[in-house]
Amino acid sequence: DSSNYKSYSSTKRKLYFLNFIQILTLIILLQLTSRSEPNPDPSIKKISKVNLLLPICQRANCNEVYAKLVAYNGCYEWKTEDPSLIQIQPIQRPDDGRNCYSEAYVYTKAKSTKDITYVTAKDKKTNEYFKCKVGFGEVSKISIEKNFDTINVGDIFELHVLAHDDRGNIFSSLEGWKFNWKIIKGHNNAQLIKLTDHGKVEIGTKREKIEKDGGNSDIMLIKGSQTGKIIVSVEILEDDLKSKVTSDKRELYIVEPFKIIPDKELYIIPNAQYNFDLMYTHSKRIIPKSEHKYFEWSVSDENCGKIRNFGNFQSKNIGCTVKVIAKDTRLEQFNTDEVIVHVLFPNSIDIGYMEINENDKKIIEKIQMENNQLGNFNLSPTFKLVEGKHYVFKNFLMYDDQPVYYNYNTVNFNFDLSSLNNYVYRNKINLIYVKCNNNED
Repeated sequence: DSSNYKSYSSTKRKLYFLNFIQILTLIILLQLTSRSEPNPDPSIKKISKVNLLLPICQRANCNEVYAKLVAYNGCYEWKTEDPSLIQIQPIQRPDDGRNCYSEAYVYTKAKSTKDITYVTAKDKKTNEYFKCKVGFGEVSKISIEKNFDTINVGDIFELHVLAHDDRGNIFSSLEGWKFNWKIIKGHNNAQLIKLTDHGKVEIGTKREKIEKDGGNSDIMLIKGSQTGKIIVSVEILEDDLKSKVTSDKRELYIVEPFKIIPDKELYIIPNAQYNFDLMYTHSKRIIPKSEHKYFEWSVSDENCGKIRNFGNFQSKNIGCTVKVIAKDTRLEQFNTDEVIVHVLFPNSIDIGYMEINENDKKIIEKIQMENNQLGNFNLSPTFKLVEGKHYVFKNFLMYDDQPVYYNYNTVNFNFDLSSLNNYVYRNKINLIYVKCNNNED
């Protein structure tokens, strides 16, 4: 049919176009990623930035803003076309050669937004050079960079100040200026940490000096302490700008991720009860019942089962699958977990056995309370026992090859012990403890 053929061709062209756009986007992303690589290909000579926008200050006693430039894979010297606008402070790295400077701080002396100049990095061996265009502007507002909304308890993140000109352009650096950081809401949920106090964060020399003098720079660290919402604010302290530029604030959410235990799919018989636990994933700590008041339990289908406080699940007399959901009500939009429960009518019985220490009551109690998870039990139609060893036998209700959970004190089994004449045994509900007296199978 020709109409179908045209429709198919049109669809095919659209798919080709979409695939082309996806591939093109991937290439661009890869190129952007490669530009941000701290250590590019050793065979490539380049400069870290080809454009800088630096803020100016009208007063003579303003602190200078420093921006770092890096030139790669060569022996470089740095120059500026107009020293009245830009000053350069070369930095020699340990792996630089003699009289070679792979990095440089540039700082502005400009007083007008109309000024433009260039910084040049020249390879002294090959005479290759790379230029960075430097423009200037006045700060009209500041903001806290919004690259994340949540912080896990115990994790540390960097907070950065961004400065904007009246056209919305973002300045390349604010290193050298002083700021005031505060937590204005949720003081118990997080703490601010200076870069120098952390020790593992790369810090510029100007920021380090500001912090050692008791001030705060344009970068601050924040550490999550406990679940809750916080508000962080920042204001600029430079004399020429403090009265002109308003402070900024933003909300952050401190989250302590948790998971439902067990954290895998559960298989359970109808009309059975199961008690779920909760565990904080960062500390691996089981959440005590006293903290369960913060958590709300629910199921996706109450025709399959119901769940009460403290994770007490009750399956109904029907075969079905249901989601069990737990939410941290303090920040439920960020902190939830769920597991799948299959309610199944078992179709067979199997017996598992494992070797134990006769006197190790803890292991026996653990086996009793393990909620019928397989553990180290060996499911086998025949049992090979070693003389003098102790074993525990346990019944498993099965759905095909899957053990199904049951409440051990509500399901009773009858053991046929006629074949155990050569063994000493004790019965405890659905467990049998056996000591082997000879080496018969």
